[in-house]
Amino acid sequence: MKKILSNKEILALSGKISLMNEELKKSFSGLEKQVRKKLKEVIFLKKYSERVLMSVPDPIIIFGEDLKIEYVNSAFDDLVKADTASFVGKTLEEVDLEFKVQWEPVIEGLREYSQGTEADGAEKSLPKYQPRDPLTPENISEAQRPRNIMHFGSRLFGYMFFDVAAEKEIDKRIGFLMREYTQERLLRDQLAENERLAGLGRLVSGIGHELSNPLFAILGYSESLMGQKDPEKIEKGVARILDRARHMSGIIKNFSGITEDGGNGDGEVDINEIVEFAIQKTFKAFPSDNIKLEKQLNDLPSIKAGFEELAKVFSNIILNALQAMDGVGTLTIISELVEGKVVVQLNDTGPGIPSEYLSKIFEPYFTTKAQGGGNGMGLNVAYRIVESYGGQIKVKSIESQGASFIVTF
Repeated sequence: MKKILSNKEILALSGKISLMNEELKKSFSGLEKQVRKKLKEVIFLKKYSERVLMSVPDPIIIFGEDLKIEYVNSAFDDLVKADTASFVGKTLEEVDLEFKVQWEPVIEGLREYSQGTEADGAEKSLPKYQPRDPLTPENISEAQRPRNIMHFGSRLFGYMFFDVAAEKEIDKRIGFLMREYTQERLLRDQLAENERLAGLGRLVSGIGHELSNPLFAILGYSESLMGQKDPEKIEKGVARILDRARHMSGIIKNFSGITEDGGNGDGEVDINEIVEFAIQKTFKAFPSDNIKLEKQLNDLPSIKAGFEELAKVFSNIILNALQAMDGVGTLTIISELVEGKVVVQLNDTGPGIPSEYLSKIFEPYFTTKAQGGGNGMGLNVAYRIVESYGGQIKVKSIESQGASFIVTF
């Protein structure tokens, strides 16, 4: 049988319930204030993040795990000039974008990135625009073309994908960032063009300087022969004119890379034999007891080229090394077969080449030698001969640590 509470007990219990109710109200009131405060903070952070993304000058898209668009910023709006609000909830394939063909690599790249099939971080940095001489034929293979470059008419963009941080893997998002390189392209192409014109200016100046002396001599001898009746003096004058004319012919041949025995580039030649010939020829013309020669000439297959032309290549490089060492040092010549290519490396222990000159070392008439030390055509001739046979010639150097010339066929 249940005990019936007295009025006094009921009043006491009612008081306790009222007190508990007041305490609950106070607790919920504080919790409600905290919830409202946190909600305001979340709304503020959301709006703040959106403002930050909207103020970024580079176009940005955020994709959900299903690769559907969740967000685009105002820079992307300005780029595509479309109602991007309608893009939300759709994939890139589903939205109507201008330059649809240019977006296809992006769509494929996004799919690869989401599946984690891209090469280790290969797509996680924006590409750099590489300037190209507009007068040079573009023979780059498709595999060599830089990836992550988009063209929008006359505008050029690089792009990259990135992971958007999330607490759970299921909340994974992918970001897409574009950066415009149009002005950089114009400036770098202009710089490349200016460098080409500067090189052309040096070339013209060098040709004029080289040809002016023999030309003035020819004019002088010709004027002295006018009205001359003495056969002996006429013969001597004509001989001098012919000598100066041959000198001019030699300058032109040197400039054009033509050798006296050119035109025999269809035969099979032994690179080691050519290197030996060039060594003997150059050391004979530039004798020194303080130059140490070290050779490591390995067995090599024959290549199709002209003996005299390649001899001129190696003679010019060796002469350049001997002059750089100023009669004291070590010249090391190594020939070997590397990945099916014939490689000859020539290392000297001279003062090296300053870094600011490395890009100009093969330009015509470029020289750091004193007046009379050379006309700056030796390495340029070597470069053009090697390239004419489909080879490559490169230079590596650290100042005060010598220089290395690598010739590859």
